[in-house]
Amino acid sequence: MAALAKIKNMSMLSGSSKTSTPRGVATPGGDSTPGKSTVATPRKGSTLSLLADAQVDASEDATPRGSVSDSNDVLAKTAVRKCEEFPLTPEEVHASKFIKMKKIGKGAIGIVYMARLKEEADGEEVDSSKRPKLYAIKVVTKDEMVKKNKVARVMTEREVLATTSHPFVVKMYASFQTNNKLFYCMELMAGGEFYRMLQALPEKRMNEQDARFYTSEVTSALEYLHACGFVYRDLKPENVLVRADGHLALSDFDLSKQAVAQSAQVVEKKKGFFGKKNNNGSRLDMLNIVNAGPVFEGDAKSFVGTAEYLSPEVISGEQQTAAVDWWTLGVLMYEMIFGVTPFRGDVQDVTFANIISKELKFPADIPVSKECKELLKKLLTRDAKKRLGSNGGSSEIKSHKWFAETNWGLLREQVPPIVPGMELPANWTQMKVTMDKLDATEGSGQATEGTNAFTDFNATTTA
Repeated sequence: MAALAKIKNMSMLSGSSKTSTPRGVATPGGDSTPGKSTVATPRKGSTLSLLADAQVDASEDATPRGSVSDSNDVLAKTAVRKCEEFPLTPEEVHASKFIKMKKIGKGAIGIVYMARLKEEADGEEVDSSKRPKLYAIKVVTKDEMVKKNKVARVMTEREVLATTSHPFVVKMYASFQTNNKLFYCMELMAGGEFYRMLQALPEKRMNEQDARFYTSEVTSALEYLHACGFVYRDLKPENVLVRADGHLALSDFDLSKQAVAQSAQVVEKKKGFFGKKNNNGSRLDMLNIVNAGPVFEGDAKSFVGTAEYLSPEVISGEQQTAAVDWWTLGVLMYEMIFGVTPFRGDVQDVTFANIISKELKFPADIPVSKECKELLKKLLTRDAKKRLGSNGGSSEIKSHKWFAETNWGLLREQVPPIVPGMELPANWTQMKVTMDKLDATEGSGQATEGTNAFTDFNATTTA
């Protein structure tokens, strides 16, 4: 009863309990602002998606090509080493190096554009037979982030992107800032949101075998983030993006939280019923390397995430652990296989109440293996301390029988069940609006160096 009373109080803070977007609850701040929550935007959450509905406004395309104002001078920047994927040196990184092609997304902390590298000189014809180098560039207005108390979220996302490198995490090539804008230059995820892929499938779901493949890639990404000391806290199909080759990558890390990474431990394997050793009797074959989830040093009780994916401990305001990510993995896996999330209600209050107390059920008309059901039950265990992954981290999940045929080391080499490919806009050679012209005309408010809340935005150089 106490938990349900707390749910009601949270709904009052969020606005009306009845909402057309019960998936979208997130706090505007970090853990220093417990209880402050708002209803977020509908299920169009990807900021890097080519398939996003948003288009570039005519007023943006008509941006005058005047001289660049002093407000667009780069104050600080970092970048990966010059390579084939990103053929600019850190010194060359600037908004004027990119040509905006179209607006592809808008998230809580910025607008994202598909952009190509400006490789030709002014007035020179573009070779339409040559595939351009394409990127997703997120543009964040400093003044807006300060007013909305989202500075910490911006800095968190940039920290995650700058310090991680994994096949299933979106790659950032560079970040830089002007007086009034922040820029992230990232890889373009040509397949768009995983959510949209799911919605395009018959009955908005996939078979168990395909779901196993995608669950494996997401598990690997979460395992890596935990090893780096980050708890993701906002897993959902909208934040999982698809490359042109069909492989997945996590994005949108503004709700992530830094924790203390824990070292893996060596433990003895459990003996069988008769206590038998394996065939060769080797002591080494009786040992397992077990991962441990990162540990929060202080309070971690923020009401953050997306309504249908919130774990019971988040709703109840209890201390959170890395196990919140394993709960969301269970919800994602369930949605992939059954086409719906397991606890969704008609209104937000009902969704929260279901998460706290409703029995987990499986649709009778969709047959799945007993191993699949068992894994879902273990991931969706309400007691975080008993949830699969809470003690042995990702090792507990990867060793589950449902993944018996999964080759974890070769996931990236496998052909995904769905390969979306990549299509360029037909008129890409005519798209000439440069990013710096956008910066000169969009937004307002010019921060001075003394009041720049983003001084450390470029403090960490990417690998």
